[in-house]
Amino acid sequence: MSNCCFNVLHTTVNLELCKIDNWLRANKLSLNYNKTNFMLLNSQKHNPTSFKVIINNHSISPEDKLKYLGILLDNKLSWKPHVQKVKTQPSRACEVLNKLTTNCFQTTLMNISFQSAQFILTPQD
Repeated sequence: MSNCCFNVLHTTVNLELCKIDNWLRANKLSLNYNKTNFMLLNSQKHNPTSFKVIINNHSISPEDKLKYLGILLDNKLSWKPHVQKVKTQPSRACEVLNKLTTNCFQTTLMNISFQSAQFILTPQD
């Protein structure tokens, strides 16, 4: 992307976000600026810190990774951060279950195992 296109993108993004913010306020809705982030996808030529997003005089911070609908996305759209996070969840649960085997009755342990499996398989925020 050339420098000119990058500048046009920057201007367009900020103008459109201003329109969205105006619409939200007109409809008595609000945007939590502290929880709002943006991510430039595969920005090899341009540094994301040079891309400033401002909504209603609030600067929005750039991120390399974002969580969206329970899935971790990075700026190269690879699955690596999400896979790293997901593969540690079952191992933690197995460690806890292993420690419980010496101290619990079998029926209690089966209930805990079932609850843990449901928790692991349910998408988390």
